[in-house]
Amino acid sequence: MSKPNVALSSLVTQAWDQLQGQVLKEIRQRIEELAEAERETRLGRARHARGGASPWRRWGYRVRKVLLTPWGLIQGLRLPRIRDVEKKQEVGFLSSDLSQARLAEMLLASTLGGLSYRKVVNWARHHLGLAISTAWVGRVVEAAAERLADRRQQRFSARQFEALVVDGVWIHYRRSPRRRVRPGVLLVAVGVEFGGAFRVLDWQVADAETLNAYGLLFQRLYARGLEEVALIVADGCGSVPGAAQIVYPGAQLQPCLRHWLKTLEALLHQRSWLHKRHLRRDFWWIYEADHADQAEQWALHFCRRWARSEPDFVHAFWQGFQASVTFLKLGLRTWSYRLKTTNLAEGFFRNLRRFLGRFPGFLSPDHADRALGLYLLGAELN
Repeated sequence: MSKPNVALSSLVTQAWDQLQGQVLKEIRQRIEELAEAERETRLGRARHARGGASPWRRWGYRVRKVLLTPWGLIQGLRLPRIRDVEKKQEVGFLSSDLSQARLAEMLLASTLGGLSYRKVVNWARHHLGLAISTAWVGRVVEAAAERLADRRQQRFSARQFEALVVDGVWIHYRRSPRRRVRPGVLLVAVGVEFGGAFRVLDWQVADAETLNAYGLLFQRLYARGLEEVALIVADGCGSVPGAAQIVYPGAQLQPCLRHWLKTLEALLHQRSWLHKRHLRRDFWWIYEADHADQAEQWALHFCRRWARSEPDFVHAFWQGFQASVTFLKLGLRTWSYRLKTTNLAEGFFRNLRRFLGRFPGFLSPDHADRALGLYLLGAELN
């Protein structure tokens, strides 16, 4: 019985898979040595030498998460730092190559626009001077998909995040012979740790911001181990409280103050620019308080000041005031700037909205889901 022929390309792939880890390790070590030598050259003196007129000093190392190379991703790269002791600031001597960000953006563009891998290779050769192959591009995209899948299966501790900021990124799907252009939404959950650090935890593709869609998003987070959340920040959408009550009944709901203020401004009797400016200034000052009692005192002063000129605004404001200071009641004042509004999520995806404006839309919900994942991975490279 004759055995089938073995494709030479498969042997090449197997050989590269066996050597890639060793090659990347050698490249990382060599890059670190060259960067260290460059720092010594800039300082102009040996490591333990004293004296010298220069105020520059060695200042430890910075660990870069990933570095994109034609041979793969290098992780945990240690890059040396220099500090100016007189100006008390870091002196940059290693500049980031924008080709990485541009290549990551091009790979995202190929996913969104249906661009072939061959065109990506030609673009990288002409604009970045990178000699890459279609097989390499395919491996990068596949590796990104695997990283994305692993990331969305990552386990959390029971209360790893003190707050969730949820918001929707509105998108649209392309027209086809069988359907018209239709809208969609990417529901995004951003976790905020007690120290103030944040990251995107998960997302859900849906047709609208419905109770069922937010419920699926929260249930997936709960299944990954996030069983308790102290605070959920939302833009006032009626679907979020219902979904949170089912999955996280103990969580407090903090309305987005920016969206709430926009709703209240519809009740204004005077709509001049100067009038709104003064009212907004007084409104935002309330939420600079150190605790809820102080905020309530300032809110009462706000009501007395504006009750005569804007009675409807003040009445609606006071009815919703207690809910608006939930973040202060939970003792999260130290990084409340992340919890007053949903700007944390909206600002994070501002560049995504700008980028999506170049394309006619998504092909399907799966296409939108994959594109958002690639965007997040590309953001990590930067």
